[in-house]
Amino acid sequence: MRPRQPACWSSHQYGVGGDLCLELGPDNWHRDQNTAADMLVSAHRLLADEEARRTEGATVIPSRHSVTQGQEQRGKYVRFIITPAALAELGGVKDGDWAIAHFRQIYHNEASIVFLFKLEIQGNGPLVFSEVPEELSRHGFSVIGLVKGGNQEAALTDALSNAEALASYLDGETLPILDGESDPLCETRVDFVLMRSADSSWQLTMRWGSRQKLWLCSTVIAETSPASVRLGPDSAELSDTTVAIVGLGSVGSKIATSLARSGVNRFVLIDDDLLQPDNLVRNDSDWRHVGQHKVDAVADRLALVNSKIEVYRHRVRLAGQESATTAASATAAMGNASVIIDATANADAFNLCAHIARQSRRPLVWLEIYAGGIGGLIARARPDRDPEPFTLRQAINDAAGRIAKEKNAISPETGANYAIERSNQSPIIATDAEVSTIAHLACQLVADTLLEREPSRFPNPAYLVGLQRQWIFDQPLQVFPIDSHDIGSWTSDSPMDSSTHAAGLDFVKQLFEDLVSRGKTDTAS
Repeated sequence: MRPRQPACWSSHQYGVGGDLCLELGPDNWHRDQNTAADMLVSAHRLLADEEARRTEGATVIPSRHSVTQGQEQRGKYVRFIITPAALAELGGVKDGDWAIAHFRQIYHNEASIVFLFKLEIQGNGPLVFSEVPEELSRHGFSVIGLVKGGNQEAALTDALSNAEALASYLDGETLPILDGESDPLCETRVDFVLMRSADSSWQLTMRWGSRQKLWLCSTVIAETSPASVRLGPDSAELSDTTVAIVGLGSVGSKIATSLARSGVNRFVLIDDDLLQPDNLVRNDSDWRHVGQHKVDAVADRLALVNSKIEVYRHRVRLAGQESATTAASATAAMGNASVIIDATANADAFNLCAHIARQSRRPLVWLEIYAGGIGGLIARARPDRDPEPFTLRQAINDAAGRIAKEKNAISPETGANYAIERSNQSPIIATDAEVSTIAHLACQLVADTLLEREPSRFPNPAYLVGLQRQWIFDQPLQVFPIDSHDIGSWTSDSPMDSSTHAAGLDFVKQLFEDLVSRGKTDTAS
């Protein structure tokens, strides 16, 4: 039930001209028991009781009107987000004193969001609120504001209805000095004023448009509970680990973001490629990052997901033509990580990752998406606990071949290797959902590895996972665990297979050719 014309009849109403909040509503209406007459009776009772309360001071009218934070913010365009840490520090501004506040305002289509980044209280150093990611400072606009300590009279906050009234009020105040400047902060430089009202709630006032109008922002107390509340105690242990990811394409970008959400704070990201528009069908980045190196795009993404993130970027092509110094820096960073992830599905890159894992005795996790999105592979090799990477790769190939032979299964792409996507081949066909499924399974394998769970949640070192009824898979979500009783040698001087030896020789040959080519160029110049 609502007014025919826009009007505010009751405090129990969804906005001007909106529905009345009655004893009967969509949540408790029963068509066999209730009629429109019941609605009229309820509306009359509500309006009569409110009138009696206004004129006779009757008791508060019982209400079943309960709304969520999201419902409250509908129709509120400018929203001030305040974290619990900021809320606590604001209480340190003494009655009558002023503090300088640094805000960040970000405009969206349906809302303008204001964050409090930093607070400068007289006599104290600047307070930076780490809950708000520093990366957010690259977005939107920086705005300077003032904070007034102590509860303010309702008459004062009501009087600040326009810029002239604000200027008049500030003109009579002793304002603080900004960033060590000799002159006090001038009122014309103030875009926000934050005051605590008589009921102790914080109210943010903003200059709007031509700066002649003041806008009262809606305050939202942010929920920033520890990650362990939603993720469990494992997130704290993950925060002390470092993850190296080689390849930041559709798979690597998803893994990085998921691990950052899970609690991992340090990453080594390695990829030389640029983000192209056609990558967006599966990559975790978006149009804001097109043209960036994928490493930088993912790093920016992680910084907005996790405010404590540390990223070491290497725009390097592993197993490609790079300077020895550049390549050595990247491989050294990989060797110092807690786990190495090969997300390239490239045999040459795998060989190098495997050698580094063996040399540094670090766990290696790798995954592959099979062409057509029919399924994928996740695998890990931990020093002296699982087969070393080359032995495990051979065991996987042998097991897949044996299963295919038993089922008389032929690859839809005759002669093609599902697992390998070389740089000179077209990208594999797979949907974002198919890539995400395998990537997120790999994330669980990585977390299990980092936490060194005993017993492990993954009793086998490798798994073939089906997503379609194709090839060796009889149905979606069919899983073939792969094991190998041959651990192999994790020492760096163990014999290498012929393909690995050939790849190493090709790599050294490319380095020499590069040096010779540079020498000729220098001589000619």
